[in-house]
Amino acid sequence: MAATRVTIDDDRGFEPDTIEIELGDTVEWENTAPRMQTVTAYDEEVPQRSEYFSSGGSGREVTARVVYPFAGDLSKGDTYRNTFEETGTYEYFSIPTEGEGTTGTVIVG
Repeated sequence: MAATRVTIDDDRGFEPDTIEIELGDTVEWENTAPRMQTVTAYDEEVPQRSEYFSSGGSGREVTARVVYPFAGDLSKGDTYRNTFEETGTYEYFSIPTEGEGTTGTVIVG
């Protein structure tokens, strides 16, 4: 099955910023921006039984923030994939441009 694709762009952030997928589907993010970006879940916005996800493989948001930019960054053209195994709403962001509104939502039905 093909992954649902989301791009990370300097002007628009995550495009699209909200997606709806089915249980067990995979999302693939690609950085199309010239600067480094990340895909980092908010701890508080991951459904309780779900696994945390981040492009650096960190198990928690605080760890992802601490290890960036030494881990987790996606250069232009790099991709990150995650398969969603629990239903719910997942909120995430890009560490370097979070303050500029680079946030997104995955809704798993």
